[in-house]
Amino acid sequence: MANDELGDRARQRSESHQGSMWARMDRAVEHLADRFHGVAVGLFLVGLLLAVGSFLTGVFAVEFDGQLKYGLRITAPEGHTLVPKQVGFGFAPNWFLTGAFLLPYAIMQLLKARLAVEPLIETLIERRMLVTSVFERPDRDAVIEAWREKSRQMMPVVFLVVVVVFGLAVYDFVSVVAQWTLADETQLIALVGDGVTVHHKDYEFDWSVAAIFASTEINPWVNVVFAGVAYLAIAALGACFLFAGFIYFFVFGNFFSHQNLRKHELQLIPNPKSEDSRCGFEVFEEFFDSFIQAAVVAAVIALGMYLQNIYLRAPEQGHIASMVLGPVQTIIEDLMNNASELKLGDLLGSGMLENVYELSGYEFGGVPLQVFGSAVALLLIVVIVFGYVWWFLRASALQGATTLSARGAGSVSGSDYTAEDLKKLSQIRVWPLSWISVNLLLACIVVIIACVWWPRLVALFLALAIYRAIVTVYKALAG
Repeated sequence: MANDELGDRARQRSESHQGSMWARMDRAVEHLADRFHGVAVGLFLVGLLLAVGSFLTGVFAVEFDGQLKYGLRITAPEGHTLVPKQVGFGFAPNWFLTGAFLLPYAIMQLLKARLAVEPLIETLIERRMLVTSVFERPDRDAVIEAWREKSRQMMPVVFLVVVVVFGLAVYDFVSVVAQWTLADETQLIALVGDGVTVHHKDYEFDWSVAAIFASTEINPWVNVVFAGVAYLAIAALGACFLFAGFIYFFVFGNFFSHQNLRKHELQLIPNPKSEDSRCGFEVFEEFFDSFIQAAVVAAVIALGMYLQNIYLRAPEQGHIASMVLGPVQTIIEDLMNNASELKLGDLLGSGMLENVYELSGYEFGGVPLQVFGSAVALLLIVVIVFGYVWWFLRASALQGATTLSARGAGSVSGSDYTAEDLKKLSQIRVWPLSWISVNLLLACIVVIIACVWWPRLVALFLALAIYRAIVTVYKALAG
């Protein structure tokens, strides 16, 4: 099919979709992506305002000892003792830390990744890496419209995800927060029943219901309004953006899949003239840089959400920092006092490998879905989408390298590839990032997943991250 015919069809499709709901949604996402810095700053300011609001309402730092209003009490499961717990907004990693820092950064990187797609396509066409089936330069407008059509097709799925996630957040707020905070004496007695324990699968006794704690004098309506704003900004809209944002990027992997490119009579091939060992695929670095940063931060958000849910239900843990980093101080002291005699087994035996059941007091298999459902779902989506995008891009790239090698020198219109250039294709490195290897990234993912079972491995993860940052800065300064 001629390029001019492809362009005509692209323009016809574009005109037919201009007024559709999904096209307007797609343009709204593009509008946000164009202003990613402003979006990130706005979200950061919202997070800071929530922190200030938590100070003013008295929920930034709140201790829960099990005592409720009207002489009621939340107990520990049999065989455990409920110790006073710090459950304030400012000490919860899934609220203050996430709302003010992690969530704005992850959303900014997702928007940057979306913004990078069309310039990437243009660069691929300019460098003769995205060519027609007969190795000619394709019509730029036709290819861009093909991408936009794919993007529009994903909007119904994005909309459905937003509706479902937002609905679950509202339901969670009503059942976990509102019905407890606004309950009168009779209603609160009924909710506590014969003895609700801190292990309850549906209820969480933290800052969001602090008005019912015997130790506070917080107005219930002030408490519930602030909690509602925090849930709306972080748990509802923030979660919607993360879930929908990552699911949306299935479209990137699908667009660059060999099957879809062949449908549009296109193919993705390397550029053996590039001096980089990636043979031209370094042009994907800007997209993958933003996408992978967003993925790693989203995985940390999911882990923080999970750890906080475990902590709130762990009767014998008084602070989330001591639950997660408990053995670190002991390890440091042992290293200082007995460095010459300390063995790896001593470090692992210090509590670093206490699993989630040992820390929380749950019976094996008894951790409720409420504790890990949303966090593990987000973590899985991040891993699956990354795997999908990377797998299809890599497959298309290798297929293109094989096709180009088989065609021989001078096969691409407008190129001057020589036989020596094509020899480089046998050692092509498709991974687009230079600052992190695929093996190191997979190791980070494995450590984060391992932290779900052994929460105190977070300390090891932090130590490795700090070490990596120091090495990177040192190399940058030395260079």
